[in-house]
Amino acid sequence: MKNALKSLLAVAVFAALTQGCSTTSGSLGAGAGIGGLAGAGVGALADPGPGGENRARNVVIGAAAGGLIGAGVGYAVDRSNRDAKEDGKRQGRKEAEDEWRKSASASGSGGAPELVPAKTEARWVPDQVKGSTFVPGHFEYSIVSPAKWEAK
Repeated sequence: MKNALKSLLAVAVFAALTQGCSTTSGSLGAGAGIGGLAGAGVGALADPGPGGENRARNVVIGAAAGGLIGAGVGYAVDRSNRDAKEDGKRQGRKEAEDEWRKSASASGSGGAPELVPAKTEARWVPDQVKGSTFVPGHFEYSIVSPAKWEAK
């Protein structure tokens, strides 16, 4: 009985320490850990045979089987959550596009506005000497009319 409890404790500690290694948002690791603990518990309660000689083996087999089943269930739960999230995003995107189309047709603009670029003028400034500073020739740009949005 002491060996079975030690094995169960070892499995519990291992499961607790490896929870952070799960990359499937925790569901896979949590499922494997919980399944492993439950399987180890069932294995400890299973018939150990004459003299209790198979109890440790039962705990290990139960922990392995429970861990695999728990990991499978955790993966299925994670996949279901991910699919539901993607469905929600898809539905929200569709609703937003429908609303945008509805508002665009109601305003009569026929679509997204268009950005009209700013109008600028370029002026060449020749070489100059200002005090004791030489300023090489360069262009100066001035904005005649700023950029603006216009409906199509």
